[in-house]
Amino acid sequence: MELFKTWSFTRILAKLEIMPLYWYIPVAYSALCALLFPVGQLIDWLHISDKIVASQNMPSNIWLKYLLVVLAAPILETFLYQALPFYFLSLFQFFRRNVWIIILVSSIGFGLAHNFSTQYSIHTTFVGFIFISTYIIRTKKKDPFLSTYILHAVFNFMAITLSNFI
Repeated sequence: MELFKTWSFTRILAKLEIMPLYWYIPVAYSALCALLFPVGQLIDWLHISDKIVASQNMPSNIWLKYLLVVLAAPILETFLYQALPFYFLSLFQFFRRNVWIIILVSSIGFGLAHNFSTQYSIHTTFVGFIFISTYIIRTKKKDPFLSTYILHAVFNFMAITLSNFI
């Protein structure tokens, strides 16, 4: 029982809030990867399989693809799906008390924006959950946008690299 007191959710969040960015990003990326495995298993179990229809609109030039997907898209998406919802919903006392609603709205918005297939939307909704959680956790450290952007860029970098070279 003493172990659970040491590793309580509140204590873990407190550590993540003050953790330096160079430690936070690998920890958050690991959590993101760890979350996607059971999500993939759930999607398989529910027999949700459909073809990705629109994601092939990517440029064929690999350097342009990296520029768009790793550098440009995370800036725009962090602004639209984490910063704006957090800022505007936090203006209301109800949402400040119920942060989970901000997380839900942002995550679902992020997933719907990536509507290339049902399977892909489900995955990106959970990815969006980690991104908005990062944004909220890092507000006390005063680097929520930077933290979320870097995590998103690292995630996209790994996705593009693995899909093109493995």
